[in-house]
Amino acid sequence: MKPFRRPGLHPPRGCVALTAKGLRCGRPHFTAIPITFSWDPVKGVGIGAPAATLCRMHDYLWELEPGDRVEVVGGWLGRARNEKAGVWTVLTTVCEAREGFQASLAWWALRRNTVFGDCSRDRETFDDARAAA
Repeated sequence: MKPFRRPGLHPPRGCVALTAKGLRCGRPHFTAIPITFSWDPVKGVGIGAPAATLCRMHDYLWELEPGDRVEVVGGWLGRARNEKAGVWTVLTTVCEAREGFQASLAWWALRRNTVFGDCSRDRETFDDARAAA
């Protein structure tokens, strides 16, 4: 008999973090981190990407110090930088390279408009969006 598993509690998509060997972690999804490329706090709108799914082991990635990045499928996960203000933001983004601020091409291709308070599309993950594309 299979153990009971609540639907949606642990979606079938695995962790997008890369291991030391450069392979996808793939452990069961524990948390989903929303990805934001740009944000206008006055209007409450921005440009984001589907959420990055992380396992329990890699759940710490969204708490990285400003400037720190960890390699994930399609780029480097870390905080966003507001170049106009010259400060790091609390937003999480995926960059093309470990150094520099250019958005990851793989994640940018899945970009979408985001609206503060609209959670209707927050459940979409990177894998879901790629499968639908």
